[in-house]
Amino acid sequence: MDLEEISSFEAVKPYWDELNHTYKRDELAVDWAIHQQIWAQFYQPKGYSLKILAGFEKNRCVGIFPFKYMTAPDQPSSQWAFGEEALISREYFCLPDKLHQFEPYLPPHPANDLSCFYVPAQPQGFSRYPGGIIDLKDSVESYLASLNKKKRHALTHNARENADVAVQIDRRIRDEEIRELTEKYLRYWQIKSALSETSKDVDSYEKIMIDFYLLRRAEEMGKLIAIYFYVEGQLAAVNFAIRRESDRVDDYLCLRDTDEKYAHRGLGNYAIWVNMNHCRQLGIRYYDLSDFPAEYKRKFINTEMFYYGFAKPEAAAGAAEDAGVADTAEVAQSNIYQKVG
Repeated sequence: MDLEEISSFEAVKPYWDELNHTYKRDELAVDWAIHQQIWAQFYQPKGYSLKILAGFEKNRCVGIFPFKYMTAPDQPSSQWAFGEEALISREYFCLPDKLHQFEPYLPPHPANDLSCFYVPAQPQGFSRYPGGIIDLKDSVESYLASLNKKKRHALTHNARENADVAVQIDRRIRDEEIRELTEKYLRYWQIKSALSETSKDVDSYEKIMIDFYLLRRAEEMGKLIAIYFYVEGQLAAVNFAIRRESDRVDDYLCLRDTDEKYAHRGLGNYAIWVNMNHCRQLGIRYYDLSDFPAEYKRKFINTEMFYYGFAKPEAAAGAAEDAGVADTAEVAQSNIYQKVG
């Protein structure tokens, strides 16, 4: 395999389009353009460097991996790393039978979300991480039957609590309508983050702004699902999800009014419930809550599916042990996810 280092997303566009057509069957949710926008708006101004690694066999591109690097005096161990926090690792591309060939050239920093990849043909050198994946089943009844009694009761109770909520389904972001709700939700998370002892690479404001860049690109590409929730005529929540391929969707961002008068409603849960039911009607089978979903979302999960990620062997062993992943697994080569056997 021949490797080439590329320094801009514009230069990698032809290869990205080729892989989207041959590997993704033109079902790409968000393309190279959103990577370029996020890079230009958030990372390049901070002094990060960009390197895109592309692999070729017989003049055909078989894999693309963007990396970022930040030199920081107080971080002597800084190194090239996957940009999965904001460069959207779910849109990295690599043919499944070529994935293992890239492993020696990739940095040790683990990327725990590689849900864009199908099961690697040779999984050695990769770690497994639990995924927050919901199997929507073919009906509400079948889905509820797949949950334990406690989860089933919690979800049906939440649905009854919000029976008076008016719902509008759209394919676009209603900018003016959500402005006040976005500002209120952002203030909530800024306060919450300030009280947290966990430092983050991207603050709350940037995280939401990055999310909106991605959502707008998905809207342009016809991949956005937007659901608006009204209580007594007032917008109380909005849920955004992005379609990926023909049978799965990512639950991406839920804005909620954090006023105390809505606290009893559990609008975050209700937004997911409504979106799940809508997605089922669209023929979508898998609803992805991300690799490490918030605790309140876990009551929806009815699978033991997981992702493959890159990590050094010792990190992989620790990750698998922490996740409670079995040593043996049932390999589903046709599935984007893998299920513990």
